Amino acid sequence: NEQIEYYLKTNEVILVGRKYQINLLLELIEEYKLSENSNYLDFGCGDGIISKIISSTYPNNHFDLLDGSKMMIDKLKTSFDSNVNIIHKDFQSWIQNEFEEKYHLIFSSMAIHHLDHFEKFKLYSKIFKALKYGGLFVNIDVVKPVSKKVEEIHFKMWQNTIREQSKDDAFEKHKNLPFIYKDKSENKPSTLKSQLKMLEEIGFEDVDIHYKNGIFAMFSGAKK
Repeated sequence: NEQIEYYLKTNEVILVGRKYQINLLLELIEEYKLSENSNYLDFGCGDGIISKIISSTYPNNHFDLLDGSKMMIDKLKTSFDSNVNIIHKDFQSWIQNEFEEKYHLIFSSMAIHHLDHFEKFKLYSKIFKALKYGGLFVNIDVVKPVSKKVEEIHFKMWQNTIREQSKDDAFEKHKNLPFIYKDKSENKPSTLKSQLKMLEEIGFEDVDIHYKNGIFAMFSGAKK
């Protein structure tokens, strides 16, 4: 819970390109004509802020918000209207479900990197099954650098962005975050290339990258 609180209070400082990627997500919703009468799944929704932004822009849709943290779920129950269904379930449990084609859009932000490579493949396969034809999956997440040298460069880029986004002495509190992130066993990022390949093997089309800055990436695939 302490880690979750830290993330919620500091995400505008410690995350790279957050607002830009959310705006890109809104554009993708429009481009794929998913802005009206659609079912959305916010996978690993956290505080639900991205769903709130989408709902304020495109209000005539239904949202399922899924998260494994009871603390997050309890907060969500007091902050959303009737077009939202809140689901307390971890990723592994969700993967075990059998799905009909239900969703027009499934999106996730800063969550799927907690699954290992094999679990990601199983998850992406389930997401494909859960999407309606014409639907879209979008993932905003951290990815694994392709080498130690690239990791060193990307971590310096991350630190520089934290410095730029910090106020007063906040940088000193967060400057070691890249190395703390790397040392945590629950973080299991895969390379961007390997994840794009997974989506293509599963059957997604239009698989591509929309944003990349160091380890921070946004990519998507459509079910056609």
